Amino acid sequence: MRRRKKKRCKLKMKQRQILSIFEGLFLTIMSSVDFEEAGHKLLKIKLEPGQEVRLESLVAVILCC
Repeated sequence: MRRRKKKRCKLKMKQRQILSIFEGLFLTIMSSVDFEEAGHKLLKIKLEPGQEVRLESLVAVILCC
């Protein structure tokens, strides 16, 4: 039981972190005047290894809209 709770807590924390990253990236992109400004702002964001993939998927979702 305790192991399951710990796994759930870790999963929830990871999901919150991903959501927070997505939210920040989304707001950065949507608040930009054009794609060049968005690109410059996104280059300034410090991402940890592995988070780049999430950035690509977010950009793909935004482009579809």
